[in-house]
Amino acid sequence: MRRRNFLKYAALPAIFPSTAIQGIFPENKGWMPSLEGKSWIAREKDLISSLEKAIHPVGGIRGIISGRPKVLVKPTMAFDHRPGTGYNSDPMLVKIIIEWCYKAGAREVSVLDQTRDEWTQTYKNSGIERAAKDASARVYPANDIRYYMVPETMSDKTILVHQALANADIVINMPVVAWARENQVRGALENYLGLIWNRDQCYGTRQKACITSLLNYKAPQLTIAEIWPENKPSGSLLQHNDLRYISVSDDMVLSDQASAYLLGLENSDISGLKEAISTGLGREHPLPEQIIKL
Repeated sequence: MRRRNFLKYAALPAIFPSTAIQGIFPENKGWMPSLEGKSWIAREKDLISSLEKAIHPVGGIRGIISGRPKVLVKPTMAFDHRPGTGYNSDPMLVKIIIEWCYKAGAREVSVLDQTRDEWTQTYKNSGIERAAKDASARVYPANDIRYYMVPETMSDKTILVHQALANADIVINMPVVAWARENQVRGALENYLGLIWNRDQCYGTRQKACITSLLNYKAPQLTIAEIWPENKPSGSLLQHNDLRYISVSDDMVLSDQASAYLLGLENSDISGLKEAISTGLGREHPLPEQIIKL
């Protein structure tokens, strides 16, 4: 769906009660597509203000955390590029999410990625490793297969997933969605595949099977996407005006669809999105009330 179609969604009123919505996230036992998910989108004067506004309708982080859970935060931390270039998650955003998790009662927060570039330099230069450690998160290395396993309930026994995913009670997916550097835009689905040891096996004809198997095993309760609009090409440093959007979704497939709307793209333009929809993991054309611009 192109940009002109998104405008009619963006113009819809977004009226929510000031009270938090509690209890909308079931126990994490895999993907349960309800086709009733929602994505809330905000763009304020700065990224944290955008996050605070977009996450309010779900009750903030406390809307998904109760008791003393183990939380996995999965940022985009795959490229050897400095912050503010649209390649990796914003370190400040990752840090504040971790801090919120601990304030909400999390007993442990883990952070990791499978990197495209040399992992030690990528972790360091992205700024995320330092930010996560400063917030008391555990940052797993990206080069050790000993941290990976095949869960008993995983349908595809060729896929090794990180033990932090296996042990997590709560998963927060934090993709960066920017204009394509290759054939497709990387979004929430692509970012989630970074929890697999050999993510390269999940492209081409294997992509659909990998996505389905991984989501049926364990899906994120929340997807917080950092979306770079088309007039701020990836690779250029942020200057004075932060044009990024924040999308908060209780449905990872819908999160990528919301990103597609904002960027004026088709489902097929975002990596894995068309495949996920074709397997019944999402609605081909979301309802107007599912994507709300605040």
